[in-house]
Parts: sequence; structure tokens; C-alpha cells
Amino acid sequence: MRNRIFLTRAACLLFVACTAAAGSQAEQQHAGTDFEAMLRHPDSGVMVVAHRGCWRVAPENSLRAIEECIRLGVAMVEIDVRRTRDGRLVAIHDETLERTTNGIGRIADSSFAEISALFLREGKGGAEARLTSERVPSLEQVLTTSRDRILVNLDVKEEALAEAWHVAEATGTAGQVLLKRRVRPFEAGRTRDHWRPQGAHFMPILRESEGDLGQQVLALEALQPVAFELIWQTEDALVQACAAAATLQARCWVNTMWDELSPGHSDTVAVSAPDQHWGHLVRLGANMLQTDWPEALLQYLHSRSPAPGE
Repeated sequence: MRNRIFLTRAACLLFVACTAAAGSQAEQQHAGTDFEAMLRHPDSGVMVVAHRGCWRVAPENSLRAIEECIRLGVAMVEIDVRRTRDGRLVAIHDETLERTTNGIGRIADSSFAEISALFLREGKGGAEARLTSERVPSLEQVLTTSRDRILVNLDVKEEALAEAWHVAEATGTAGQVLLKRRVRPFEAGRTRDHWRPQGAHFMPILRESEGDLGQQVLALEALQPVAFELIWQTEDALVQACAAAATLQARCWVNTMWDELSPGHSDTVAVSAPDQHWGHLVRLGANMLQTDWPEALLQYLHSRSPAPGE
């Protein structure tokens, strides 16, 4: 399997230092990208997924966090989605407003008008984080901003996959959106429509703690997933699951944000030793890496020399 960077025909232009010229070039390259083909060709290289957008330079899940990822040349942003009291879908991670905004209370108890009037805190938030001029965006705003520019993975916190899919269709971004849902082994025999809206790109979330990962992957062949998000504990299980995904022409997604998601190879150690950790995961078969350090991962992937046979 080739492990070249998956973003564009001229990928080298996307991983240079952050300058206005580089950002402009990255967006120009994205503009000509067939996003659906990117999802459906797992052998074409490693995809970088920015966890909650590029939040190190903008508030998490914000429109500016998406813009920053586009500027860098990131392949995909992961965005969290919740439903307001009046049924609107907004981009926010927590059940409550306190960490990331200047508001208080639960999202489910707040109207869209109330939430959209709040300001987002910088970075990943917290009481000491500075307030910015960014607002909590609606899902419509997220997808309109992303249209024809970047792939979007929606982590829908409530049972609202169908609603999120309707927004994707309405905004003309269905081909760029990846929906995901945790799937347990005993649920594998249920109908396809139970897992995803008809026509949506779908990614099951599987856990090694619930059984053999490779067998779980193969059991979901009928769903025709474009990727599998793997919560793994042992490297042997990860290798087998990624190999099984490859036989189904699906991608192998690994999270590197925390050690419990990527034992021994999280972002914490990968930033200073990328080949020993990010590179190791790629050599095990991972070809979608979700990270809190997308720029560093992009730079590593650009600089690395593929091993013989890759």
C-alpha cells in the first residue's frame, strides 16, 4: 500500500510552512479535488483528520478552525454536532456551554437563537481561555463553509444522523460528509438503513474490548462502509482489523489524540518522534489518522520516505 500524502496532485505545496502563499495554493488544490473519490480509494495514501478542526489556532468546532485546516491542506475536519432545544443542529462538543463559550447551561435546554448569540473561547476553551469574536456555528454554516473545500466527519452526539444527512443534502455537501456511529458485534446483522441514511458515507466505530476487531470488520461488509474507526488495545488486533478493512476496500481510521485511544503512540509522543509513532501506525495499516496536531502530522508525512514495498 502506498503511503504518500493523499490530499492533492501537488501535495508538496500543501505542507510548507504557514504562509499566505502556501495557504492560497492549498485552497486552490482542494478546489479541484474529487472528495468522494478520496473517501472511496483507500489505497491512495494517508489522510489527515483534524480533531474538532484546527483548534490550536482557532476555537474548536468553529468556522475559523475549518478555514485554518483548509489553509493548511488538511484532508478532513472532525466536527461535533448537537441538537438545540428547538431542533437546530449546531457544532459543539460538550453537553453544556461553559467550557467553550461565555454561556451556561445545557445545549439541549437552549434555543438556537440563544446559542448563536454566544462567543466561543479560544483553542479548546476553559475558564481562563480568552473570548473570541467567533460564534457557535450551525451545521448549515459548517457545511456551507466546507463545500467543495474539505471533507467533514460529523460526530453526531444524539440520534440525529438522519437530520444531519438532510442538512448535508440541502447544502450540496453529501459527497464530502462522513457519518459515523458506534456499532456493537451483536448488532451487525441488522439492516443497512438502521445504521445510516440511504446513500451516506458511513464509518462504524468498533472496539477491541467487544471482540475480535478483524471479525467485527468483516461482519459489517453488507453495510459497505468507506472506513472503520478502530478503538484498539493491541497492535496485533489493529493489524488484523486494518487488513480486513483493506479487503473490503475501506479505510482504517486510528485516533492519536490520547494514549487510551492509541496506546504508546499518541500525539503527546508523536509530535517529538513522528516516525516512531505516527509512522509506526501507518506501517501497521492505518491510513486515516485523527490528530490534535494536524500541521505537524502533515509535515511529517511530507518528509517521510516510504519503506520498500509501500
